[in-house]
Amino acid sequence: HESGEIQATFSEGQDYINAVLWHHNRARANHGASNLEWSEDCVAGAEKAAATCVFEHLITDGQGQNLYATSGDAYNVTAGITDAFYKAEADLYTYWGKEPPHNATNPEMLDETIFHAWGHLTQVLWKETTHVGCKTVNCPSMGTNRYTVCNYYPAGNVASQFAANVAAPDASYAGYSWLD
Repeated sequence: HESGEIQATFSEGQDYINAVLWHHNRARANHGASNLEWSEDCVAGAEKAAATCVFEHLITDGQGQNLYATSGDAYNVTAGITDAFYKAEADLYTYWGKEPPHNATNPEMLDETIFHAWGHLTQVLWKETTHVGCKTVNCPSMGTNRYTVCNYYPAGNVASQFAANVAAPDASYAGYSWLD
């Protein structure tokens, strides 16, 4: 894959696919998860959500989803994956090897008050997830300009399966950068 600031301009094509896979798989490797493969089915679901230019989940059955928006001239999908989905949430996730708290009124669901702090991270690292597909679009109506949706198959973040699917890091991720 190409490294450096050029990655901030990728919004489609093979360079985009390579960057998306490389940054996801680098994070996953640090947690003992196998590499993801590119999925056109996931791309189709991500494209449907991204086309709305509304920052909210629109999830295709069986797929998980992460959202990222940025402003300026750069699409910067790699910053979304490495800095927003991974590094920004890794220190907030303290449940390595165990289950996070569930909702008090519905034990089938996670406690939403804490899930939003690290749900992107756990979807990226989810061991049973095997495929990813992302779509980045220009959305000036959002006031952010660039909107990226990544869909994952099979979906992660399944209650009562975190201990088996989200492993602790093997090494520090502090030096990871979207420029890598």
